[in-house]
Amino acid sequence: MRFYDIKGRPAEAALRAMTKNKVPARFSWTTPVILLSDVDAPGLLSGAFWLRGHTPDPFRWSVISSSSPFPLTLDVSSGTDRQPLQFTANPSGKGVGSYTGTVQVRVALLSPLSSSVTVESPDRNLQVILRVVPEVHRMMLPLISR
Repeated sequence: MRFYDIKGRPAEAALRAMTKNKVPARFSWTTPVILLSDVDAPGLLSGAFWLRGHTPDPFRWSVISSSSPFPLTLDVSSGTDRQPLQFTANPSGKGVGSYTGTVQVRVALLSPLSSSVTVESPDRNLQVILRVVPEVHRMMLPLISR
């Protein structure tokens, strides 16, 4: 390991003087969330969006706006990468078809120490797709255990 030591050598000063290019922090959401409802038996549906960061720094998110042709209720308006953005959707009164709701969110780094790091595409539109169908066929598959 001593072979790789650069302390006190010209390489140490050269590395310190080098310009550092900051890589923007990247993240992704689990979107879209697709919900399925029976037109004759609508019930309250729930789902969640999860934020996944591609950096060791923790993220925080906050909801900017929400629009939907069906009642879409968000459980919270802000959280961190360890908390999902949970919601409920009410398909009552909707006919057979596909309806898309949008939740706009903004993401920032949680750590104040990393304020010089930018977040790649901080604003995102998350989609909730509600599909109302004539009949939902529920099938039970056999459970095989040993």
